Amino acid sequence: DGHCIWYGQCGPGPQGILNCYYDGPAKRIVDQPHGDEALAKLKEFCPNLYEGNDTRTCCDYNQIVALTTQTNVPQQFFSRCPSCWFNFRDVFCTSTCHPRQSLFMDVVKPAHGCGPNVTKCQISEVDFRVGEDYANRVYNSCAYVQFPSGEERVVGTMCGSNTAQTCKPADFFG
Repeated sequence: DGHCIWYGQCGPGPQGILNCYYDGPAKRIVDQPHGDEALAKLKEFCPNLYEGNDTRTCCDYNQIVALTTQTNVPQQFFSRCPSCWFNFRDVFCTSTCHPRQSLFMDVVKPAHGCGPNVTKCQISEVDFRVGEDYANRVYNSCAYVQFPSGEERVVGTMCGSNTAQTCKPADFFG
């Protein structure tokens, strides 16, 4: 069936705010704090996860706000191609909020301080499994999107040390 591996944010880590470990079922979003606002943001930003007032997710309002904020720069690059932007955004919506995260994500490394009697435990690393076909489709939808100011392709900035010419789907998701 699948379940959540996180829910909510627990506090700062070396690279930003860390999510809280949660091993349980997805929560009905409208029943949570700021539920109506969270549902509206989710509907707009992650339409594939929206199921009306009964929408259940593994993310809370703060995680949805962080998701939309943290993707501002890629949105500027990829929104020139609507299918690319939709697919790129869907990767992050799915990893952040999908109600059955455990089917494709595992907690690799909880942060320090996790153990018995700890109510909020931060996750510092996850393993996110992406199928080859899905990775290829997302990558191919974005592979030829160019920066507005020139001939350079955007994927070159998303592939670490690789250039747009040497970038492959695995690098794009790496």
